[in-house]
Amino acid sequence: KSNEVRLGSPSARWLMGNNLFVGSNGAMSWLVVSNGARVENFDGILANSSASSNNVALVTGSGSTWSNRGDLTVGFSGRDNQLLVSNGGFVFNRCGYLGRQPGSSNNVARISGSGSVWSNQFYLMVGGNDRSNRLIVEAGGLVTCSDGIVSGSSSSGNSEVLVTGPGSL
Repeated sequence: KSNEVRLGSPSARWLMGNNLFVGSNGAMSWLVVSNGARVENFDGILANSSASSNNVALVTGSGSTWSNRGDLTVGFSGRDNQLLVSNGGFVFNRCGYLGRQPGSSNNVARISGSGSVWSNQFYLMVGGNDRSNRLIVEAGGLVTCSDGIVSGSSSSGNSEVLVTGPGSL
């Protein structure tokens, strides 16, 4: 609970062969990638269990990168987690999930500012199996995917995608 990893310079690198968990079984943990730092792993998972909540991954600043060779999940089984990409930050993965399993409600991904990108090689699912998950693309942010799915099951109602502001896509 309440753990934090901060990478804050262009020379900071955290390269791993397997998965990165932020808040695997606990609450209020942070991953901060800023000022051109780089994190690379296989799957990235915020809030792995139902006891995981209020965890945050922040990727901010030009050149700051979180590269997932596999999937990225914000709220696998936990609720109230956030992915924040701002000021030119870049996040890459195969498939993206925002609220993946039952119990994973109220998760948010906010992609904000010119040059800020969340790139999903294949699909992005907002509200897989629980409700009230939100994707917000604002102020020139960009989200890409081959297929977008909002509210992927009958139990995932009230999820939404909001694209707002000039240059937001």
